[in-house]
Amino acid sequence: MINDDPSAIELDPMRLLDALGAHGMSNDPGFEALALVAARSCKLPVALVTLCANGREWIKAGTGLELNRVALEGPMLVTQTRGEDVITEIADFSVDTTRAHTRIQSLVPDARFMAAAPIRVAGLTLGSLVVLDRESRSLTPSERQTLASLATAAARMIASAKAELPEELRARISAMESDSDLYDTMVDEVQRILLAERRQLASVIEATEVATWEYHIPDGSVAINDRWAGMLGYTREELEPVHVDDFTSFTHPDDVQTVQDALGRHFQGEARDYECEIRMRHRNGRWVWLLTRGRVLEWREDGTAVRMFGVHLDIQQRKEQEESLLRMSSLLESTGGLAQVGGWELDLETQTLLWTTETKRIHGVPPDYVPDLDSAINFYAPEARDQIRTSVERTVETGESWDVEVPLIRADGERIWVHALGQSSVNDQGKRRLFGAFQDVTERRKLLKEISESRELLRVTIESIGDGVITTDQEGRITWLNPVAERLTGWSPEAAHDLPIEDVFKAVDEHSRQPIANPVSRCLAERQVVNLAQDAILIARDGREHGVEDSAAPILTEDNRLLGAVMVFHDVTEQRRLTGEMRYRAKHDLLTGLTNRVEFEDQLEELLADDHSPELVHSVLCIDLDNFKIVNDSCGHSVGDELLQRVATLFRDTVRARDTVARLGGDEFGMILERCPTQQAIKIAQNVCERIREFRFVHGEQRFRVGVSIGLVHINRGWPSVTAVLQAADTACYAAKAAGRDRVHVYEDSDSAILNQRSETRWVTQIEAALDHNRFVLHCQPIVSAHETMRAREQSRFEVLLRMEGRDGELVPPGAFLPAAERFHLISRIDRWVLLETMKLLHRQHLSTAVLFVNLSGRSIGDRMFQDFVLTLLKRQRPESCTRLVLEITETAVISNLIEVKEFLAQVQELGVNIALDDFGSGMASFRYLQSLPLNYLKIDGQFIIGLLDDELARATVQSFIDVAGVIDVPTVAEHVENERVASTLVEMGVHFLQGFYLGRPEPTVNG
Repeated sequence: MINDDPSAIELDPMRLLDALGAHGMSNDPGFEALALVAARSCKLPVALVTLCANGREWIKAGTGLELNRVALEGPMLVTQTRGEDVITEIADFSVDTTRAHTRIQSLVPDARFMAAAPIRVAGLTLGSLVVLDRESRSLTPSERQTLASLATAAARMIASAKAELPEELRARISAMESDSDLYDTMVDEVQRILLAERRQLASVIEATEVATWEYHIPDGSVAINDRWAGMLGYTREELEPVHVDDFTSFTHPDDVQTVQDALGRHFQGEARDYECEIRMRHRNGRWVWLLTRGRVLEWREDGTAVRMFGVHLDIQQRKEQEESLLRMSSLLESTGGLAQVGGWELDLETQTLLWTTETKRIHGVPPDYVPDLDSAINFYAPEARDQIRTSVERTVETGESWDVEVPLIRADGERIWVHALGQSSVNDQGKRRLFGAFQDVTERRKLLKEISESRELLRVTIESIGDGVITTDQEGRITWLNPVAERLTGWSPEAAHDLPIEDVFKAVDEHSRQPIANPVSRCLAERQVVNLAQDAILIARDGREHGVEDSAAPILTEDNRLLGAVMVFHDVTEQRRLTGEMRYRAKHDLLTGLTNRVEFEDQLEELLADDHSPELVHSVLCIDLDNFKIVNDSCGHSVGDELLQRVATLFRDTVRARDTVARLGGDEFGMILERCPTQQAIKIAQNVCERIREFRFVHGEQRFRVGVSIGLVHINRGWPSVTAVLQAADTACYAAKAAGRDRVHVYEDSDSAILNQRSETRWVTQIEAALDHNRFVLHCQPIVSAHETMRAREQSRFEVLLRMEGRDGELVPPGAFLPAAERFHLISRIDRWVLLETMKLLHRQHLSTAVLFVNLSGRSIGDRMFQDFVLTLLKRQRPESCTRLVLEITETAVISNLIEVKEFLAQVQELGVNIALDDFGSGMASFRYLQSLPLNYLKIDGQFIIGLLDDELARATVQSFIDVAGVIDVPTVAEHVENERVASTLVEMGVHFLQGFYLGRPEPTVNG
């Protein structure tokens, strides 16, 4: 209601709000900014701006929650603040539960704390500035002062709308005439103006994502929004609190004074706004260009600035574009000379002709030369002058441009070719002119000629190379193919011309036989090189097939115009065959065609790693072929290979189709029985034994029976590694051999046979420790000549015997640990150690004339690397040392590897080393092989010597050995001579040397 006295006008709040344009707007940017500043200044999560009138109060703006701007019946906050300028503060809603507070909690259910400052205009409370927290607390004095100041700023924002109105409207508002119609008309016009302005401002801010800052000048604090921090690569939380000094530290040193000058002009009223372009340091260290704008929003009565609000705009891209334009301008100024392109301009009114420096250089005239139209045309060769003159006249008459290449004669008489261009235009003053460019293309024409010749050479070359070449147009239709492509596709150039390349080059996948997309289509679409799919097969016109590899590349002009594509391909049929064969060889045993050891272990690794079916049980068989060496040694390796092939076929025929059969090496085989229950696996293994038991290998008139010893292991996810599985299978296989061969032994942890095998494995650790820490000891036992007296003999021959120091220092005899060393392939390392130490003994003073016998295992003798080691060692010794060394080779080692051993022994003897055949008679092989061996001693197995006095058969056997040695003229050595009667009997039988406890026990003294 408006009073009659204009000086005492009182306004209804709703009408005042309507008049000032504050009632109907939503999402007002100014109020939104006030709410954001209030929340950050008080360090609280939620802030609201409310307006009220006619007993209702609604939320105008806010931050920290999704706002419901529906008007609420009844007051929420202003009842506590109406008529007061102080701040209402509720420390904890759980204590104060008035209805108004309950309404707040309906908007923010978990709110505990509230503080509200009244927004007052012209003595009326129009709303509140509210901050909320989800924890109970209280405002600091500084925070209370800030909240009150922000509420005052809100009031000024509402009141300042009046100052922006036209003079007529301001006068009408001041007078507040009682004419309600005039009042309503004024209100409508105010609302229209302010609503349009504010909506436009809100749209601009929202669309541009402006970075904002607010500078509180008295204390130097600066409030920023997320966008401001993001422009420099930070989050707002990382930068806050921000002081004006921090703002300055981010600014480029060269721009600090610019900022200070702009602020000074604004503070002093010389500039309505503060604005300048500056560089600020980004988090990554680079400088970014920003446009900073701002305006003081609050002044003290003395004219001192209090609070300033502003924005930052990212102008980095514009600055880069400006810099790029500057560089481009400079570049264009210099490229004419660099590119050797000259320019000219002819003023048609004055007939003035201008040449650039480059144009003068092309014509061969000095820089001060002044041309005219006639002289310029006369520089052209006589045959080109009419063409140029006609082009100029046509351009003057019709505006048609010209672009020609013609000969030109320079001032020095040199004839060149130039590319001449010309056209007409009208300048800003309406004057017509001709302008154009010159370029010396003499070298280019030479190059074009050379290119033409090169193209012909290239055509001849392409027709003679080994790759097929097909070219197409931009639609993928064939334009040309060379003779190789003609041969591989079966199409002649004439028949293939203009056909889609898919009709001529038909490719399918080698495995699936499905058509493969032609790479030319994709090449033309993507304008890049495209390769043909792997394993492609080209189907020729006549049905022949070729494995091919190819690629298609686009044919582009210099201006990136697509002309077509070229496809180059070559026949890789033979290459793929060889690759497939190599791949096959990598996974298969070449002799038997079975899976090899590497592939076998890979498949076993996959089974152990398969966690899709942990309940499934698989089985692994380790199979050792018994009596194979008899066939190999009796009939030769080629016959032995034939036996292995026959056995491999038998194995494949016995197991299931999905089972894996592998040759692991020599006469050792393996099987993987996938998804095979225990009983079924045992049945399959026993069936393998039965089939081999029934099998007879026939070679000529000889028939051989072989057998198998099988170790079976059931595997599941409990096994730690492939090595553990194979060791278990190998252990079970040895247990089968130890139990009598030709049988299956199933691996069980508690099995006594397995435990026996494990006892051998425990020796491995001790043997390796002894090797690493030099805990082996050499003993020497004398070998006495039968013609020496028992009491006065010269002990000049000794056999070197090995002992191992146990954990407690006791000496372990070789019979305890050597079987494990043999089985687990440690014997060669032991033999190397023994041989090295023996060579040292030969150089000791008390053994300087002795002959030392050294035992070498059969496995070491058959090892080519060990043979190389022995030969290298012996070649480094003095010749007299080699003549005092005797290598003892067992009969079984010789029989097992007769050819290799024979060659090795011959090489050793060439170095002066003697050879003794140890344990002769234990193998009971044919004596015939003795004739081919290079032997120096024959040592009779001690088992025959022990029963010599009581067993006529033993005596006859020993006598036969002595007689055979006499035939081949090799001295004999009898082992295990335990008493005088045995010694005398052996001397009478013709033995040359004796060895045993009766003649001397092994002594360690020579090892010291």
